[in-house]
Amino acid sequence: MDSLADTLKNLNLPRCDRRELYRYRQFYLTYPQIVEAVTPQLLYRLSRNELLPVVSMPVVTSSLAKIVEAETPQLTLPGRKLCYSLSFTHFAELIEIEKPLKRAFYEIECLRGNWSVRELKRQIASLYYERSGFSKK
Repeated sequence: MDSLADTLKNLNLPRCDRRELYRYRQFYLTYPQIVEAVTPQLLYRLSRNELLPVVSMPVVTSSLAKIVEAETPQLTLPGRKLCYSLSFTHFAELIEIEKPLKRAFYEIECLRGNWSVRELKRQIASLYYERSGFSKK
């Protein structure tokens, strides 16, 4: 991650320090269905390695074509819906939640209530999931 961060920094890409790269990785591992939100043009360019030679990272094209299943597919919201409805700051808060069921609860409530990031933080801090009784079912 250190050498990748240095390479990206030399290319004058913002927000690509080591810490952010780990956050981006955690985002992808938590939300693998986000691949479906990638435009066909970008997916095509990634599959042909047109974007990454500058960074000199290999792309596994077969993994780009697949949408990876999450731990609880029935609770997984579509990647497009999440991308269009939530900001990366929302995701930064949500990826901190380790339990998939709890994270899915907050995702759904964010979308249903059109919560701001501030409201999401407030609800998490107030233990809304635990107080809702949903966690017992």
